[in-house]
Amino acid sequence: MTGLFFSSTLMWNGTLEQMFRMAAEHELQGMEIWAQHFEARGFSVDEYLRLSRLYGTETIVHAPSWDINIASMSDKIRRGSLKETKRAVDFALRIGSCELTVHPGHASLPAEKEASYDRLFDSLCELYEYAFPKGAAISLEVMEKLPVMLADSAENMKLATRALFGRFTYTVDSAHCDGEEEVFSLLRTLPSVSKIHISNRSGQKLHTPLFRGDHDFIRLLPKLWGIGIPLVIEGMDCDQDFSFLKSTLSFVEDVVKNPRSRCAAERKNEDKAVCM
Repeated sequence: MTGLFFSSTLMWNGTLEQMFRMAAEHELQGMEIWAQHFEARGFSVDEYLRLSRLYGTETIVHAPSWDINIASMSDKIRRGSLKETKRAVDFALRIGSCELTVHPGHASLPAEKEASYDRLFDSLCELYEYAFPKGAAISLEVMEKLPVMLADSAENMKLATRALFGRFTYTVDSAHCDGEEEVFSLLRTLPSVSKIHISNRSGQKLHTPLFRGDHDFIRLLPKLWGIGIPLVIEGMDCDQDFSFLKSTLSFVEDVVKNPRSRCAAERKNEDKAVCM
Protein backbone atom coordinates (compact mmCIF):
# COMPACT_ATOMS: atom_id res chain seq x y z
CA MET A 1 0.00 0.00 0.00
CA THR A 2 1.62 3.17 -1.21
CA GLY A 3 1.92 5.70 1.58
CA LEU A 4 2.05 3.15 4.40
CA PHE A 5 5.15 2.44 6.50
CA PHE A 6 5.70 0.53 9.74
CA SER A 7 8.06 1.07 12.63
CA SER A 8 10.91 -1.42 12.93
CA THR A 9 10.19 -1.70 16.67
CA LEU A 10 7.09 -3.74 15.76
CA MET A 11 9.55 -6.46 14.71
CA TRP A 12 12.05 -5.98 17.51
CA ASN A 13 13.28 -9.57 17.38
CA GLY A 14 13.00 -9.90 13.63
CA THR A 15 15.82 -10.04 11.11
CA LEU A 16 16.30 -7.45 8.42
CA GLU A 17 15.24 -10.05 5.86
CA GLN A 18 11.99 -10.65 7.76
CA MET A 19 11.29 -6.91 7.94
CA PHE A 20 11.77 -6.41 4.22
CA ARG A 21 9.68 -9.47 3.41
CA MET A 22 6.88 -8.18 5.62
CA ALA A 23 6.91 -4.87 3.77
CA ALA A 24 6.96 -6.60 0.39
CA GLU A 25 4.22 -9.10 1.20
CA HIS A 26 1.85 -6.30 2.20
CA GLU A 27 3.01 -3.98 -0.62
CA LEU A 28 4.06 -1.29 1.84
CA GLN A 29 6.02 1.75 0.77
CA GLY A 30 8.65 1.39 3.44
CA MET A 31 9.82 1.22 7.04
CA GLU A 32 10.79 3.67 9.76
CA ILE A 33 14.00 2.28 11.23
CA TRP A 34 14.70 3.27 14.81
CA ALA A 35 18.42 4.02 15.04
CA GLN A 36 18.67 2.51 18.53
CA HIS A 37 16.93 -0.66 17.34
CA PHE A 38 19.36 -1.00 14.43
CA GLU A 39 22.34 -0.56 16.73
CA ALA A 40 21.01 -2.75 19.56
CA ARG A 41 20.42 -5.66 17.19
CA GLY A 42 23.79 -5.26 15.50
CA PHE A 43 22.34 -4.96 12.01
CA SER A 44 24.67 -4.39 9.04
CA VAL A 45 24.41 -1.24 6.93
CA ASP A 46 25.68 -3.14 3.89
CA GLU A 47 23.03 -5.83 4.36
CA TYR A 48 20.36 -3.18 4.81
CA LEU A 49 21.36 -1.43 1.59
CA ARG A 50 21.41 -4.75 -0.29
CA LEU A 51 17.91 -5.63 0.87
CA SER A 52 16.64 -2.12 0.23
CA ARG A 53 17.77 -2.36 -3.39
CA LEU A 54 16.38 -5.89 -3.72
CA TYR A 55 12.93 -5.09 -2.38
CA GLY A 56 12.67 -1.43 -3.44
CA THR A 57 11.57 -0.40 0.04
CA GLU A 58 11.84 3.23 1.17
CA THR A 59 13.37 4.23 4.49
CA ILE A 60 12.69 6.75 7.22
CA VAL A 61 14.99 6.83 10.25
CA HIS A 62 13.85 7.62 13.78
CA ALA A 63 16.57 9.25 15.87
CA PRO A 64 17.37 7.89 19.36
CA SER A 65 14.71 8.85 21.88
CA TRP A 66 15.35 6.53 24.83
CA ASP A 67 17.73 8.09 27.40
CA ILE A 68 17.96 11.18 25.17
CA ASN A 69 17.14 14.79 26.07
CA ILE A 70 18.44 17.64 23.93
CA ALA A 71 16.89 20.15 26.38
CA SER A 72 18.41 18.68 29.55
CA MET A 73 19.49 21.02 32.34
CA SER A 74 22.64 18.89 32.52
CA ASP A 75 24.97 20.18 29.85
CA LYS A 76 26.75 16.82 29.66
CA ILE A 77 23.45 15.02 28.99
CA ARG A 78 22.36 17.66 26.50
CA ARG A 79 25.69 17.49 24.64
CA GLY A 80 25.65 13.70 24.66
CA SER A 81 22.07 13.68 23.36
CA LEU A 82 23.00 16.04 20.56
CA LYS A 83 25.95 13.85 19.66
CA GLU A 84 23.70 10.80 19.40
CA THR A 85 21.18 12.73 17.30
CA LYS A 86 23.92 13.89 14.93
CA ARG A 87 25.11 10.29 14.63
CA ALA A 88 21.55 9.43 13.60
CA VAL A 89 21.72 12.11 10.90
CA ASP A 90 24.80 10.44 9.44
CA PHE A 91 23.23 6.99 9.82
CA ALA A 92 20.11 8.14 7.99
CA LEU A 93 22.20 9.44 5.11
CA ARG A 94 24.17 6.18 4.94
CA ILE A 95 21.09 4.00 4.54
CA GLY A 96 19.28 6.32 2.15
CA SER A 97 16.62 7.65 4.47
CA CYS A 98 14.35 10.38 3.15
CA GLU A 99 14.22 12.02 6.59
CA LEU A 100 15.07 11.73 10.28
CA THR A 101 12.35 11.83 12.93
CA VAL A 102 13.47 13.64 16.08
CA HIS A 103 11.78 13.92 19.47
CA PRO A 104 12.17 17.47 20.80
CA GLY A 105 13.65 17.53 24.27
CA HIS A 106 11.77 17.87 27.50
CA ALA A 107 12.22 19.87 30.67
CA SER A 108 14.26 18.10 33.35
CA LEU A 109 11.78 19.56 35.87
CA PRO A 110 8.36 21.14 35.24
CA ALA A 111 9.52 24.27 37.06
CA GLU A 112 12.44 24.61 34.61
CA LYS A 113 10.33 24.93 31.47
CA GLU A 114 11.25 28.49 30.53
CA ALA A 115 14.98 27.83 30.68
CA SER A 116 14.43 24.48 28.95
CA TYR A 117 12.97 26.22 25.91
CA ASP A 118 16.19 28.23 25.60
CA ARG A 119 18.32 25.09 25.82
CA LEU A 120 16.11 23.28 23.34
CA PHE A 121 16.32 26.10 20.83
CA ASP A 122 20.11 26.14 21.11
CA SER A 123 20.13 22.39 20.42
CA LEU A 124 17.76 22.68 17.48
CA CYS A 125 19.91 25.43 15.96
CA GLU A 126 22.98 23.23 16.25
CA LEU A 127 21.12 20.25 14.80
CA TYR A 128 19.79 22.31 11.91
CA GLU A 129 23.25 23.67 11.11
CA TYR A 130 24.63 20.12 11.16
CA ALA A 131 21.92 18.35 9.18
CA PHE A 132 20.66 20.66 6.48
CA PRO A 133 23.97 21.38 4.72
CA LYS A 134 24.30 17.59 4.38
CA GLY A 135 20.89 17.37 2.74
CA ALA A 136 19.27 15.61 5.69
CA ALA A 137 15.62 16.46 6.35
CA ILE A 138 14.56 16.73 9.99
CA SER A 139 10.98 16.11 11.09
CA LEU A 140 10.19 17.12 14.67
CA GLU A 141 7.53 15.03 16.40
CA VAL A 142 4.70 16.62 18.36
CA MET A 143 4.81 14.92 21.74
CA GLU A 144 2.27 13.67 24.28
CA LYS A 145 0.95 15.93 27.01
CA LEU A 146 3.06 15.51 30.12
CA PRO A 147 4.11 18.21 32.62
CA VAL A 148 7.71 18.17 31.36
CA MET A 149 6.97 18.17 27.62
CA LEU A 150 8.00 21.27 25.68
CA ALA A 151 6.57 20.53 22.21
CA ASP A 152 3.18 18.94 22.87
CA SER A 153 1.15 21.29 20.66
CA ALA A 154 1.61 23.44 17.57
CA GLU A 155 1.85 26.54 19.77
CA ASN A 156 4.52 25.02 22.01
CA MET A 157 6.40 23.66 19.01
CA LYS A 158 6.58 27.22 17.74
CA LEU A 159 7.94 28.32 21.13
CA ALA A 160 10.60 25.61 20.85
CA THR A 161 11.66 26.31 17.27
CA ARG A 162 11.22 30.11 17.14
CA ALA A 163 12.81 31.42 13.93
CA LEU A 164 13.26 27.85 12.70
CA PHE A 165 9.55 27.01 12.87
CA GLY A 166 9.19 27.06 9.09
CA ARG A 167 12.54 25.35 8.42
CA PHE A 168 11.66 21.96 9.88
CA THR A 169 8.94 19.53 8.87
CA TYR A 170 6.77 17.90 11.52
CA THR A 171 5.44 14.49 12.51
CA VAL A 172 1.94 14.20 14.00
CA ASP A 173 1.36 11.18 16.26
CA SER A 174 -2.25 10.11 16.70
CA ALA A 175 -1.51 8.44 20.05
CA HIS A 176 -0.21 11.76 21.39
CA CYS A 177 -3.51 13.47 20.54
CA ASP A 178 -6.44 13.59 22.93
CA GLY A 179 -8.97 13.19 20.13
CA GLU A 180 -9.58 13.14 16.40
CA GLU A 181 -10.03 16.90 16.17
CA GLU A 182 -6.57 17.50 17.63
CA VAL A 183 -5.02 15.41 14.85
CA PHE A 184 -6.64 17.57 12.18
CA SER A 185 -5.95 20.78 14.07
CA LEU A 186 -2.22 19.96 14.02
CA LEU A 187 -2.41 19.15 10.31
CA ARG A 188 -3.99 22.55 9.67
CA THR A 189 -1.70 24.55 11.97
CA LEU A 190 1.80 23.18 11.46
CA PRO A 191 3.61 24.63 8.41
CA SER A 192 4.58 21.27 6.90
CA VAL A 193 3.64 17.80 8.14
CA SER A 194 5.79 15.11 6.53
CA LYS A 195 4.06 12.04 8.02
CA ILE A 196 1.60 10.80 10.61
CA HIS A 197 2.47 8.13 13.16
CA ILE A 198 -0.63 6.01 13.63
CA SER A 199 -1.45 3.94 16.69
CA ASN A 200 -4.21 4.02 19.26
CA ARG A 201 -4.30 4.87 22.95
CA SER A 202 -6.27 3.59 25.92
CA GLY A 203 -6.33 6.40 28.46
CA GLN A 204 -2.71 7.05 29.39
CA LYS A 205 -1.47 3.88 27.69
CA LEU A 206 -0.08 4.95 24.33
CA HIS A 207 0.65 3.08 21.09
CA THR A 208 -1.94 0.34 21.35
CA PRO A 209 -3.10 -1.39 18.13
CA LEU A 210 -5.32 0.68 15.84
CA PHE A 211 -8.31 -1.55 16.56
CA ARG A 212 -8.07 -1.22 20.36
CA GLY A 213 -8.31 2.11 22.15
CA ASP A 214 -10.04 5.46 22.48
CA HIS A 215 -9.74 6.55 18.83
CA ASP A 216 -12.16 5.08 16.30
CA PHE A 217 -9.79 4.20 13.47
CA ILE A 218 -12.55 2.65 11.37
CA ARG A 219 -13.70 6.25 10.87
CA LEU A 220 -10.36 8.01 11.33
CA LEU A 221 -8.12 5.91 9.11
CA PRO A 222 -9.90 6.58 5.78
CA LYS A 223 -9.79 10.32 6.54
CA LEU A 224 -6.06 10.23 7.23
CA TRP A 225 -5.45 8.03 4.20
CA GLY A 226 -7.25 10.51 1.99
CA ILE A 227 -4.91 13.34 2.93
CA GLY A 228 -2.03 11.72 1.04
CA ILE A 229 0.59 12.12 3.79
CA PRO A 230 2.65 8.98 4.60
CA LEU A 231 1.28 6.97 7.52
CA VAL A 232 3.62 5.04 9.82
CA ILE A 233 2.19 2.25 12.00
CA GLU A 234 3.85 2.58 15.40
CA GLY A 235 4.20 0.34 18.41
CA MET A 236 6.51 -2.04 20.21
CA ASP A 237 6.41 -5.82 19.92
CA CYS A 238 9.11 -8.16 21.22
CA ASP A 239 7.25 -11.38 20.33
CA GLN A 240 8.56 -13.68 17.64
CA ASP A 241 5.29 -13.97 15.71
CA PHE A 242 4.87 -10.20 15.08
CA SER A 243 1.16 -10.48 15.90
CA PHE A 244 0.76 -6.75 16.64
CA LEU A 245 1.93 -5.77 13.16
CA LYS A 246 0.18 -8.60 11.31
CA SER A 247 -3.18 -7.95 12.95
CA THR A 248 -2.83 -4.19 12.40
CA LEU A 249 -1.98 -4.64 8.72
CA SER A 250 -5.02 -6.91 8.35
CA PHE A 251 -7.16 -4.22 9.98
CA VAL A 252 -5.76 -1.51 7.68
CA GLU A 253 -6.37 -3.63 4.60
CA ASP A 254 -9.98 -4.24 5.67
CA VAL A 255 -10.65 -0.57 6.32
CA VAL A 256 -8.69 1.10 3.51
CA LYS A 257 -8.31 -1.36 0.66
CA ASN A 258 -11.79 -2.84 0.99
CA PRO A 259 -14.13 0.01 2.03
CA ARG A 260 -17.20 -2.19 1.53
CA SER A 261 -15.95 -4.56 4.22
CA ARG A 262 -15.83 -1.95 6.97
CA CYS A 263 -18.70 -3.68 8.72
CA ALA A 264 -16.52 -6.79 8.85
CA ALA A 265 -13.68 -4.64 10.18
CA GLU A 266 -15.97 -3.37 12.90
CA ARG A 267 -16.80 -6.92 13.91
CA LYS A 268 -13.09 -7.82 13.83
CA ASN A 269 -12.38 -4.72 15.91
CA GLU A 270 -14.85 -5.85 18.56
CA ASP A 271 -13.55 -9.43 18.55
CA LYS A 272 -9.90 -8.36 18.93
CA ALA A 273 -10.78 -5.89 21.66
CA VAL A 274 -12.18 -8.81 23.62
CA CYS A 275 -9.40 -11.31 23.04
CA MET A 276 -6.30 -9.09 23.22
